[in-house]
Amino acid sequence: MRFITLGFLASALFATAAPADSTLLPRGYDLVPMAFELEVSLGRVEVFNGTVQEAIAQAQALNPDFQLPELSLPEQEPLNAPERRELQRRVQVKFCYNWDGAERAAIYQGIYYLRSLSGTPTLGPGPGKCARVSCSYNSAIIWCNDNTVSKTITWDGMANSAKRITEICGWGLNPYNNRYYTSGQNFEDSNWNTLIKKESC
Repeated sequence: MRFITLGFLASALFATAAPADSTLLPRGYDLVPMAFELEVSLGRVEVFNGTVQEAIAQAQALNPDFQLPELSLPEQEPLNAPERRELQRRVQVKFCYNWDGAERAAIYQGIYYLRSLSGTPTLGPGPGKCARVSCSYNSAIIWCNDNTVSKTITWDGMANSAKRITEICGWGLNPYNNRYYTSGQNFEDSNWNTLIKKESC
């Protein structure tokens, strides 16, 4: 089984698709679909739009035997206050807590899914062009392109960007379970960013 995101196809879809509801995104940003190419059975490759979770569900509708690798959430150590301040000094996480909180455990799961993907994701020209790449338990990871041309990055880079938000922008009763929350936006040097927030999914 393989996961590939087709850059040229994603860009074409972004150019023609109607934007999704973006009323809860920062001003000037709007959502477009993400495209995933999955091998649903041996030699049969299909393209699906949506989040990685939605793409997997569509693949399973075509082939009930479609399976993901067994995934488990890695144990996450919460940062103490000095570590959090030092990390915030080094990265460009902004707007912590500006949105309703996502469950951090669900975000970690989304990050792990993103790391499992092969290929390279591409997002159409911006600025302010975003795609919801992961959403489960009403907890979303959104990738945004602020360049005026299409942007291609790595899944690991996207996952790392989202992880920094969870490390800096967190609150709740217990950092180790689903009663711990996170939301924020992390701006990267090459004019793209990730956003974590509560979303319906």
